[in-house]
Amino acid sequence: MARRTWSSRFCPTARRVTTRRSKKGTYERFGVAEYWLVEPEYRLVDQFVLTEGEYRLVKTWTVEDEIVSSAVPCLAVNLAEVFRRTV
Repeated sequence: MARRTWSSRFCPTARRVTTRRSKKGTYERFGVAEYWLVEPEYRLVDQFVLTEGEYRLVKTWTVEDEIVSSAVPCLAVNLAEVFRRTV
């Protein structure tokens, strides 16, 4: 089975802490190189990158930003477009 390089999850406010903990552990265990945690209510995206087997928060992005994935360099996401459709 191929290893996943990148993942994103929308995180409802009510399940924010649970989602952050459960996905972090699962993705670390399976070696997912990068994941984004999207919080539509706050119009924020946390970008986590796997470094030496553990995730570190690279940056928290806002609606004005365009994220470029470190794991998939051809993937760029304009957050204004994302949040215009989700909020």
